[in-house]
Amino acid sequence: MQINITFNDKQIACDSNQTIVDVAKEQGAFIPTLCHDSKLEPYGSCWVCLVEVKNARGFVPACATKVMDGMVVETENDRVKAARQMALGLLLSNHSGDCIGPCVDTCPAGCDVQGYTALIANGMEAEAIKLIKETLPLPASLGRVCPHPCETECRRNLVEEPVSICYLKRHAADFDLNSGQPYLPPVAPNSGKKVAVVGAGPAGLTAAYYLRQKGHQVTVYEALPKSGGWLRYGIPQYRLPKEVLDQEVKTVTDLGVEIKYNQRLGQDVTLEGLKDQYDAVFLGMGAHASSRMGVENEEDRGVVAGIDFLKRLTLGEPFDFAQGKIKKVAVIGGGNTAIDAARTSLRLGAQEVFIVYRRSEKEMPANPFEIEEAKHEGVKFQFLTAPTRVIACTHDKNGAISCQKMELGEPDASGRRRPVPVQNSDFHIEADLIISCIGQSPDLSGLGENHNLKITRWTTLETDPETGATADPKIFAAGDMATGAATVVEAIGGARKAALAIDKYLRYDKTEKKVKQYNITKGKINQVPKDLFADEPKKAKAKMPMLEPSQRRNFDEVEKGFSRLTAIEEAKRCLECGCADMQECKLRDYATVYDVMVQRFMGEVKQHPIDDSHPFLVRDQSKCVMCGRCVRMCLEVVGAAALGFVYRGFNAIVAPTMEKPYPESPCVSCGACIETCPVGALTERVRHIKPSPWKMEKVPSVCTFCGVGCGLDLNIMDNKVVRVTGSEDSPVSQGSLCFKGKFGFELLHSLERLSAPLAKAGAKHKEIAWSEAINKVNNDIDAMVKKYGPDSVAVFASGRTSLEEAEGLRSWADKKGVKQFGSFAYVENGRALNAVENILGKASGKGYQSLSEAKTIFLIGSDAYAEHPVFSQMIRKAVKGGASLYSLQERSTKLGEIAAQELVIKKGGLPFALNGVLKALLAKCNSKYPGYKELTKALGKLSAAAVSTNSGLKKGDIEDLAKLILSEQNCFFIFNAEGIDAETATALANIILLIDVSENFIALRAKANATGVDRFVNIDASGILKGKIKAAVLLNDDPVGSLTDGAKVKTALAKLEKLIVCDMFLTETAKLADIIFPASGFAESDGSFINSEGRLQHLQAGIKPISGRTTRQVLVELGGAPLPNLPKERQKGKQFGIPSLKKGKAVSVGFASDVMEKKAAELKKKEGLLR
Repeated sequence: MQINITFNDKQIACDSNQTIVDVAKEQGAFIPTLCHDSKLEPYGSCWVCLVEVKNARGFVPACATKVMDGMVVETENDRVKAARQMALGLLLSNHSGDCIGPCVDTCPAGCDVQGYTALIANGMEAEAIKLIKETLPLPASLGRVCPHPCETECRRNLVEEPVSICYLKRHAADFDLNSGQPYLPPVAPNSGKKVAVVGAGPAGLTAAYYLRQKGHQVTVYEALPKSGGWLRYGIPQYRLPKEVLDQEVKTVTDLGVEIKYNQRLGQDVTLEGLKDQYDAVFLGMGAHASSRMGVENEEDRGVVAGIDFLKRLTLGEPFDFAQGKIKKVAVIGGGNTAIDAARTSLRLGAQEVFIVYRRSEKEMPANPFEIEEAKHEGVKFQFLTAPTRVIACTHDKNGAISCQKMELGEPDASGRRRPVPVQNSDFHIEADLIISCIGQSPDLSGLGENHNLKITRWTTLETDPETGATADPKIFAAGDMATGAATVVEAIGGARKAALAIDKYLRYDKTEKKVKQYNITKGKINQVPKDLFADEPKKAKAKMPMLEPSQRRNFDEVEKGFSRLTAIEEAKRCLECGCADMQECKLRDYATVYDVMVQRFMGEVKQHPIDDSHPFLVRDQSKCVMCGRCVRMCLEVVGAAALGFVYRGFNAIVAPTMEKPYPESPCVSCGACIETCPVGALTERVRHIKPSPWKMEKVPSVCTFCGVGCGLDLNIMDNKVVRVTGSEDSPVSQGSLCFKGKFGFELLHSLERLSAPLAKAGAKHKEIAWSEAINKVNNDIDAMVKKYGPDSVAVFASGRTSLEEAEGLRSWADKKGVKQFGSFAYVENGRALNAVENILGKASGKGYQSLSEAKTIFLIGSDAYAEHPVFSQMIRKAVKGGASLYSLQERSTKLGEIAAQELVIKKGGLPFALNGVLKALLAKCNSKYPGYKELTKALGKLSAAAVSTNSGLKKGDIEDLAKLILSEQNCFFIFNAEGIDAETATALANIILLIDVSENFIALRAKANATGVDRFVNIDASGILKGKIKAAVLLNDDPVGSLTDGAKVKTALAKLEKLIVCDMFLTETAKLADIIFPASGFAESDGSFINSEGRLQHLQAGIKPISGRTTRQVLVELGGAPLPNLPKERQKGKQFGIPSLKKGKAVSVGFASDVMEKKAAELKKKEGLLR
């Protein structure tokens, strides 16, 4: 009924059966929901969807509140926001885990460490570098010099040692640079905007890299002769080879970035001039001004600043090492520059090098690894020592540095203990060269006098740390200009943020801070209990191959890099801390939108062990928000009732029945609980690769197992299907899948897949070239046709074959003169649909949607729950909507639990039961269709005793069924087309025709395109058993291994003179073949399928075929047509069929002559899921 309501101050009309959430969706208004699923009745448990309704007492849950005429609804205001914020805070107060890995959270550049580590573990370096370069443009350089704070927080520390994250990044980057075609990201169309970047160091190159990707014209002004900044002029060659840096800079300039060298700000160009010429200016100059030691005689010619020392060496300016004038060097300071200066001095020829540092080694800011390497190379350390005076060199006396011993006092502002002098502890250290590495800061002199930028007391620019914005709206800054002397990765992180802000400024004339995603975490490394990882097997950390200390008196790179195998094994050590559902977690998204402050409600947080007892899914109760969707989906939609609430109150959890392990529960492994879970409490257990919460490409496709035709999305990463998710947009399944659809994709990546053509060689097969295989098959078939005639050859295809492949096979055969097309799916049972087609005029009935209109549903000879699980969900929905289900089966089935009546028939008794009902109907019905009299006469011979004896049903049961059929105008009949025999099909079709509802049926098919392949079939496959066929070509057909009576077929196939097979695996049938072609899997080729309701659906390729060719390409190379010429559905006149009044044949679908069905069953059995 149409009603009128006020919705967010707008008068609208809507249906009275709708909830507020339904209306909001139509109106495009956002209302968050967690416990709501369109397949379930409203529950209203999470209270995240609260809205205000005028005159209501308090807030109301939008998902569970139906609209009423005159209702006034407000979905967004401060009160509603506060209520949702509180609801989310309460949920999060007992939600434990890590949204993102601690490595990602710690990285100053926000690099997806967990993501690229997993890609490297899978040997996907090409994808890893793409992911890395989303946040880091110079990973080969950074992989050599980064202090890797991520490794400090790596949870692997709680097992033994951290993952070598930095070296893995270097491995991926080196792999890319050495590939011959380094990765270049796509560049957006020209924006018409120009940006000047000052400084070609890490910050400047980063800003240029990301601004260019946005389509802006970027010009970089660099004061020195080459780019790289501190990477070139401050880090020695033995740590970062300049050839590597040059390659990385080229990946920036190859995007279209221009770099102008020897252009010093304040001399060659001015800030005002750049502002006039460009739409925005980015300042990324490094910290090249050195700090003073503040001691007497510091200006002596024997003293040089560390940054000047390293820079002059790179520029080719000599020092007197080679002449032997500099034998002893004293380096003052404790940072990485001091270490670099000391190790460089040894390489230049110094005989003795001291590092003088006023604190202890523990307080030293340099990378501990670099300190250790300096010791190995012979650098001596004077800790707790401070310089007091420089003693100048004379013509007859060496210089020295006068020092004083120190001791540690109270901590200072940096958190380190302040050194205080020890009285009467002065001493001298002889030194020909004193290198001061006390600190450094940006040189702001180039800004000029008229700039309006704000300067901090640390001689840096005052900037917004999230956008790099300065006091001048046209000028942005990052790196050392904003932070002071810091790490390369910090400069890169800040510059990328600034580049994104500049892009916003150029497009919208405003800078916006990126919304920070809400994150929960188990805590810093020192807050996480070590016993959480007590069961994790220990695995030694990979060691970096290095030059021996004795070989380091030159500038050859010391660290040689991981081999590919080492990198893969090291990456596998990752513990996958970040949540697998991070990309799709609704709770995280809503917490971000509503700026939730979870500390408000924090108290005891329940920590639960992860349940990994199921081979295909993982349950993390610590992340569960108790919304109940998984429990209800499993019970109400699937019908399995494998999950339930256990305990009460704060101790309540969701778990399998009686807290049993999953394999002991009624779980059918359909993944519906995963699909409906709004958080990361239930996730797929990805088994064929190391997983990570990547952003993956989603390719829509269709399940190619049974004939229901469920829609699915292939989640792709680097030519691999990582997981499959149900397609919510599918008109067939609305997001539902069964085990085969959800997890059967693993077979695509099976190591048993065929990848090249094979030819019989004695008792075995050997690989041959494609051209040889193609020619041999064509020649062999031509010879057979010439020798025996075209009727001696037949082609066969299973219901997994697409329409395009079937037409390719048919058209190729047609060119040979071969007209016979069959399918082994029917060799055991005959084709029951022939009887339906002959009686009802065609073999297809109505669509699935018709079930919603049915008042009475008859399910005959079909265990839909086991054979067509998603269709059984449609039946459950229809029953829930008011339809009555009557089930006639040879054994009790799961759907019998919801049936108004389940009648269990004796084996072979279905035709007797149906003919008994038909006879009862004939007594009360007339019909205009041909064969009516003959049918009446034939059934006159059928006695009630025969019906009862053979079917096991009482006379009253038969009469009740007949009355039911007559009393209901909208009866609907469902049967398994491959699960009943022709006699049963004849009786059923006669009933449907008699009551004149000739389209009120659905014939469920065993295979995805059995309905489509049927249109090509023109022979009975059983003919091959009679020896009429001399040569056969089988496409996706495995009758020997995938039919229950395969032995009989094997005998017949073994007698053929020529057998050609095209399939994904070396099937039992393929083992008999002369030539075998590898077939492509469902995710590897485009195609079209017709499902059980007659719907034409399209598959889309998501990955490349492992053989390099799709099945369609193989058929085209043989000579088949590239495009389908789909035969029309056969149409006949309606007429009654005459029953034989015999018992039905024992029917066994087996695996429908398809190895994929067999492999899926074997997979389930192997994992202990077949009961």
